Amino acid sequence: MRAWNYERTLLNDQASLQTVPSVAVMGAVDVAPVPAPAKLLLTQRSSKLVDILKVLLCYSNNFMAERIGEALGGPDSVRQRLTSELGLGPDEIKISSLSGLGINRISPRVMMKIYRELRVELQKHGLSPAAIMPVAGIDPGTLEDRFTGLPWKGSVIAKTGTLVRTDGGASSLVGQMKTANGEVLLFVIMNQRGSVWRFRENQDYLVMLVQNTRGGPKAFDYKPLTLTMQLSHTESTVGGGEEYEAPSRSNN
Repeated sequence: MRAWNYERTLLNDQASLQTVPSVAVMGAVDVAPVPAPAKLLLTQRSSKLVDILKVLLCYSNNFMAERIGEALGGPDSVRQRLTSELGLGPDEIKISSLSGLGINRISPRVMMKIYRELRVELQKHGLSPAAIMPVAGIDPGTLEDRFTGLPWKGSVIAKTGTLVRTDGGASSLVGQMKTANGEVLLFVIMNQRGSVWRFRENQDYLVMLVQNTRGGPKAFDYKPLTLTMQLSHTESTVGGGEEYEAPSRSNN
């Protein structure tokens, strides 16, 4: 959009500046060698996937999640892939949307299996979970106001899940914590049928309690990715009775 406006302004094309640009691809799209007389008209490069995922997960952006999900073939395709690669039973995971909206079913055990596999996949590319997931008390978004006390700041890397109305209120926290004795502990906490705010308070309390039994918390080695955060400072929109990731309240 900005490139279009810049070019039209240079050409003093006021008429085009009054319209919204769009592109329509007619017919099929073929992948083949470029013909010799062909002329390059436009090149569009997206942000790196790791940067997109970081922003998506920090802000729990439903729109971004759905678009990436569509590129992977949709909910059924993702469910089949997870079932096959993780050796799950046919009824161990049910996905109605890849943003988490609607009725989705997964057990804590299966979620832990998925998270362990995510860590392995990230490691293959020389990445840690902090490369795509929010670091509590440091990164903006859903965990910005959680675990903010000085000892706990940066000691939890996790993804939230919030549905205010579905299942009578549902909240989850999945990720890892670091303790003073150097341990990295993985955790999955899922709550439903109650106050989302109270669930979050209990989740934080449980994580901190576990850390305290091992000498207290310790921050992960992490430097905030300021440029990544500028990729998209947006939140999921609410409309038509849809669920969304509600903002957090400060608690330690």
